[in-house]
Amino acid sequence: MRSRSLLVLLTACLSACSSVTPVTPAAVTPKHVVQKNFAVGELKSVPVGETMVSLKDYYQKARQDTWSIGQPVSLRVGLSSMVVIPGDYAVAARVKVDGTDYDVVDVKVHPYELTTFGPSSAVVPMTFLIDPSGRIAKSGSGLGITTDVSGLDPADFRATRAEKNAIDSSRGYTNFELLYSGVAAGALRLTYREYSPNDLSRPASFQDLTYNLADKSIRFKNMQLDIESADNQAIRFRVKSVPQDWIGAVQP
Repeated sequence: MRSRSLLVLLTACLSACSSVTPVTPAAVTPKHVVQKNFAVGELKSVPVGETMVSLKDYYQKARQDTWSIGQPVSLRVGLSSMVVIPGDYAVAARVKVDGTDYDVVDVKVHPYELTTFGPSSAVVPMTFLIDPSGRIAKSGSGLGITTDVSGLDPADFRATRAEKNAIDSSRGYTNFELLYSGVAAGALRLTYREYSPNDLSRPASFQDLTYNLADKSIRFKNMQLDIESADNQAIRFRVKSVPQDWIGAVQP
């Protein structure tokens, strides 16, 4: 009975809209991203905590628009009230309503209880239309029906637009960095961080590396580095050799 009353409260509040038409997004051309911070044989000096060697080589096939809701937001749709649950929500489609473009976004809400008139613990999906300024303007459905949103609290709340990269890893993917971590007990300390196609900003894995400080040449995986000097201030080194495809990687 409780779930049924919540559903009735959310769906009974929709009213017909005079003009809803889909907006066709522009075609996206895959982009080959290649970034590296080194040249073979070049002498480099890097302070502790900074990147010695990095390489990004992948195909970005699309950018998915998202809206970030960073705080709980109370609002009303028709006769029903609810609280929007904070999170990052993808844009499912774009529509034009009476001449104004909106992003269609499926979000999660806590509906208000009929008995307590406060937000419940239930989590219910809702479809909202967000205008270009980030205002949650309307509630919608897949039937071309929308209802104006009212009673926003905070009244000046705006969602934040962002983009999420979609990577075509089937065409090859490399994204890593090697950082200088200083010296300790006669050992040279490095940190290797690797990023996954699903998240380009947070390391998916890392590995702490130690080498004999007296060694003048070190190797990790398929990289060879010649060390000129190293202390707890900085390291001076040259990239001696890397795989040939790293050298030949250029923007198409």
